[in-house]
Order: sequence, then structure tokens, then C-alpha cells
Amino acid sequence: MNNSILEITLPNQKTIFYLNIEEVEYLYAQMPNYLKHGITLEQEDVVFDVGANIGMFSLMCSHLCNNKLDIYAFEPVPQIF
Repeated sequence: MNNSILEITLPNQKTIFYLNIEEVEYLYAQMPNYLKHGITLEQEDVVFDVGANIGMFSLMCSHLCNNKLDIYAFEPVPQIF
């Protein structure tokens, strides 16, 4: 894996930093699956993103709630953090 931190603008116009483009593509495609089975988000909710990786889930939550929620994102891997 390349240890250089790169920047990309996603199709939803959000900009993120990443180490592996394949991971970005995979995670972006998987985001709709994270809110299956009746999980909903509302403005003013609190989200704990444990194992946040590059923050794709946190970005999606923020977008869905118009940036009106609290997000606590934790990533233990120093290279990704």
C-alpha cells in the first residue's frame, strides 16, 4: 500500500483524504447499505462512528442531517487517523 495521503472529490462533491482508491470506491458504493433494516437518522441525533476508517459513514450521516447532528468518530489506526 502506498503511504502517501491523497485527496479526492467524491461524486457527491465531498472531499476526503485517503490511502487506497479501491477502498474509497468500495466504501462509497456501500454507504446506502449502512442504513438498512429501519435505521433512521434525524437532525440533532448523535452518531458514534467506531472504527471510522476514512470517515465515509460520518460524512454520509452529516449530509443526511444537513450537518445538524453530533458525530464522534474514532479510528485507532494511526495511518488512517
